[in-house]
Amino acid sequence: MGVSQADLGKVELATAEALNNIVEHACATLTTADIRITAALAGVRLRLCLRDPGTPLPDERIPLGPRPDPHAPHSALPEGGFGWFLIRDLTEQVIYRRVDGENLLWLHFHLTMEPGKTSKP
Repeated sequence: MGVSQADLGKVELATAEALNNIVEHACATLTTADIRITAALAGVRLRLCLRDPGTPLPDERIPLGPRPDPHAPHSALPEGGFGWFLIRDLTEQVIYRRVDGENLLWLHFHLTMEPGKTSKP
């Protein structure tokens, strides 16, 4: 569809991080859970919606906090906690809502198209 390889990598990594959070945190106590992903592509804008029945985010908000210091000694860095930083850095916008007992997470991307290509299949 003409999307640059770099942007495909961003979409893949941000989506993988979000799904990892859903499985490891939101749905960790559930024996089964349907996680649904819908996508809408319009020109150079891609919008993904991830929907799950798991536990809501604390305070029903995307966690915010200080960015880990990349210059800190490796031994001083935490093992986890980088997922939300990656997701925010790789997307144009992230929106979270709790609706009717489900988590809805929208990831918005601005895509770069390869020269001479369009986003239409």
